[in-house]
Amino acid sequence: MVPALSDYVCRRVLDVRDQMLAQIRELGEATDRAQRPIPAWRRRLGNLRRRLPPSGQLALLVTTALFLLVALAVFIAHWPPGGGRSVSDFVFTQGASLVFVVILLSLLGGPVSASQTLGSDSGWILRDRQVWIGLAVVGGLSLLELWLGWVRPERAEAGASILLTAGGLTLTAFIAWRLVFLSDPINQLTARTRRQVPELMKTLRRDRSQTAERLRRQGISGDVLAELELQTPPETQARIRGHLMRLRAVSERALHDANWDLAAVGHRALSHLAQAYAHECLVIVAQDPVLDGYCEASNDLHAQVGEARGRDFSHAVLVNTRSTALTVAAKDAERFIGPHADVLPKEAFGTLRFVLALKHMANRRLADDSSTDAPDSLQIIGELGAIAAAMGDSWTSVNYLGHLLPYGISATQARKAHIAWPAWNGVLRSLGALAETHAKHRDPRAFAEAGRKLTDAIDAVATFPHPLHYSGFEPIATSSPTAGSFSLRSLAYAAWSSPTLELDHLKGWGLDTARSLSTLARATHQNDSLAGSFAVQEATETVHHLDVAPIIRSHDDENVDASDIVGNVAYQLSWMRCMGLTKDGLVPSVDLDQLAQIYLTDALLAAHLLAMRGAAVPEGLTKELGQFASDITAIEERDSSRGLADTTDLLARALAAAGEPQAATVSQAAKRLRELARDQPYDLSPMSGWGHLHHGAVTSGLYEEAEAWLGGLSGSSADEHELSR
Repeated sequence: MVPALSDYVCRRVLDVRDQMLAQIRELGEATDRAQRPIPAWRRRLGNLRRRLPPSGQLALLVTTALFLLVALAVFIAHWPPGGGRSVSDFVFTQGASLVFVVILLSLLGGPVSASQTLGSDSGWILRDRQVWIGLAVVGGLSLLELWLGWVRPERAEAGASILLTAGGLTLTAFIAWRLVFLSDPINQLTARTRRQVPELMKTLRRDRSQTAERLRRQGISGDVLAELELQTPPETQARIRGHLMRLRAVSERALHDANWDLAAVGHRALSHLAQAYAHECLVIVAQDPVLDGYCEASNDLHAQVGEARGRDFSHAVLVNTRSTALTVAAKDAERFIGPHADVLPKEAFGTLRFVLALKHMANRRLADDSSTDAPDSLQIIGELGAIAAAMGDSWTSVNYLGHLLPYGISATQARKAHIAWPAWNGVLRSLGALAETHAKHRDPRAFAEAGRKLTDAIDAVATFPHPLHYSGFEPIATSSPTAGSFSLRSLAYAAWSSPTLELDHLKGWGLDTARSLSTLARATHQNDSLAGSFAVQEATETVHHLDVAPIIRSHDDENVDASDIVGNVAYQLSWMRCMGLTKDGLVPSVDLDQLAQIYLTDALLAAHLLAMRGAAVPEGLTKELGQFASDITAIEERDSSRGLADTTDLLARALAAAGEPQAATVSQAAKRLRELARDQPYDLSPMSGWGHLHHGAVTSGLYEEAEAWLGGLSGSSADEHELSR
């Protein structure tokens, strides 16, 4: 799938394919019915059966008629009645023996009333097995005692009948507890869901196997049959959707009556059915009436509440929607890594309907700062994007990422941290998953497109928020040590350590990101010098990590061209320099010492990498360091207390040498850099600036090697050339 296609076009393409498969299925089933006609006697029997009552009622009628006919035959055989020698107590005890059943039947009004409150299937209590099996057992005990009386039991047997009566009492109490339990609408709805959902799933499996058998009989084979066998028949989907709509109606009526608990349980039952359906399906198509109906119902129910008292219900809707979306995402993953991955197309649109519904929910609550619905919705979208990237559906992840970016831009400018943070964090999580995934069907080009969207979004932000903390922009501008967060700095190491991404894409993304951050920091400084100074500081730190990550990759991977990597770093250094230095001099209120030390640290790491590889110094780095030295010299001429001109000048002349760096000159530069560090320390140790990174440079040993290299160059001149070589 090309990234330029819109959601609508993608879904329409899949709709046409699904429609063709549906037509093949309908044609195969119609042909099978025509070739296997139903016998006339079966049709007549079926017509007669449809006129009779349901099976349970029919069994009761037959049993009652049988008892009455046998009793009538006995009376006819011994007509006229009466004429016995004495009054029989046995006859009088029969009424008392049925008292248990009478007690239980008197409690049926509660469950019936609860069914009426739910508003659908008021006669469900008639199909509750526990109640009617219990009633049958109680009636059987009564008949057993009558039979014992008729056969004239002994004294011990008569005493045992007391235990039978006690058992009947306890069983009566159990069934009475069940009836009272079902008298609560919430309990009855929960019991219905536990009973009906497994039955619906059993029907789904049976219908799917029968449809597959009919298609095989018609000679349909190959990939078409393999995919049709996995799909759920439309008739079954319609039946499950109808049950879904009845549960939706229960929640809507409860909301109308302000019964929040019943409404929440109704949506939970709705979600339970949708999750069971998604779990039972072998494949989820783009247009699935059951899941479409679930998302529509969830969005509509969420729209019906907005005041403070309905926040718990709307939060419950989001929690249930997230669970269902994750279940569908797991089923989507089977298109890529499941047992049927070979016959299924690699476009997983199962979660797209959830993303669109979540966007509606987020938009509905954007203005309500007291509601957590908007940030929760954006966080779920970010999770779905990361999951799509991890399973190899790269372009779907890019699509979801594009849905989040407008929220991050607008919320950052409006300083709504609770909206901005989940939006930016979700974007970075998706980018990280795109970088780190090793899925078979991944598309490495998707990372470049996602990175371009991110840099475009950073360009769309007017200024850095000030203060930066608790602004929601922390994932982009800081390390974001918050639990569950993902920062742009850690993304740099995740991306550059990925063996699946192309180096050209990584270089372009790093350069564009450095440019966007530098431009944003300068724009912030022009608007507010105080906020700009903090913006430059954070942007410089981030660009520093964008410099170090490719150097670490080149250090660890000998197949990477070190000169090419350092040349790209040189361009990123130019954007770092532009944040503090211009042709007119130092940008006011910028901490030049910190910027210079970070800049020179990156340059020395690049020099160390070139020295290790024996690679030529790229012309871009030479020009960039020369420009940096020229700017510093101009500043030093105006303010001699800076003391930076000789350091940068020596470093520039060292790296400008052809071939490899000259040890003696770099030695002088290293000594001067250490003198500067004693005055304004910028700790290079793992415990400071980068000790908390996602992909620590500590593990690569780069900083330790660079420290040893610099220390050696600062030592005796006899060993300088050997150490450098």
